[in-house]
Amino acid sequence: MKKIFLILIISCFAAHTKATTLSISRGDGQYPPFEWKKDGKLTGIHIDFVQLAAKNVGLKLEIQSLPWARAVKYLKLGNTAGLLFMSENPTRKKFAIFLSGNIISRTQLKIFGLKKNINSLRFSGKMTAFKERTIGHQRGYSYGKEFDNSILFKKVEVESKAQLLSMAVKNKIDFGIVNQLEMIYEFRDNPNLKKISWLNIPIEESDVYIAFSKKQKLGDIPQKFAKELTKLKKIGEY
Repeated sequence: MKKIFLILIISCFAAHTKATTLSISRGDGQYPPFEWKKDGKLTGIHIDFVQLAAKNVGLKLEIQSLPWARAVKYLKLGNTAGLLFMSENPTRKKFAIFLSGNIISRTQLKIFGLKKNINSLRFSGKMTAFKERTIGHQRGYSYGKEFDNSILFKKVEVESKAQLLSMAVKNKIDFGIVNQLEMIYEFRDNPNLKKISWLNIPIEESDVYIAFSKKQKLGDIPQKFAKELTKLKKIGEY
């Protein structure tokens, strides 16, 4: 009888302490140093940051990589609980939860190109400086309201930052727009990186979040995450 009672206690304790698994998503691109795959394994600042926060609040994260458009759709439909590296806008706020504590980094989008092209600009923060020029960008991403809605210049969609860099160096596009830190980190050993220059003034700056699905009815999980991430930021863990 005592043995059965002990087994029941252990079973109850195990059930109580077992971490709840939360399935979240990310875009399937390479975004070092924030998040990317190395030797088939996800790594980066964002990955380490949210995994530690999850562990500290008694959760286990399963992170799947999806094409960005599909990942956003899954978040909207409630097929995934959360999405990494997402910026906030009015449309997304209709289906996603953005809490200030769940900011995981700040992104800075900058224009780059051959030095002669950069030097030819008189840029003060207005997109009119790019009138009748050609700007390359990655397909499926937002670059801020002004850039996204502008018809002053020609936009060329490509699949990767590597394509943008190659096209800029060959002068097939006047400029490219990317997250500067990602580009510098990913191509730090690529000689083409030394052939380009950057505008000092960002086109867009925005906070990026781990955004949570409204459809999934996650209770206080987004708030718990926000509290833990805020604590980790304050103690300098990341």
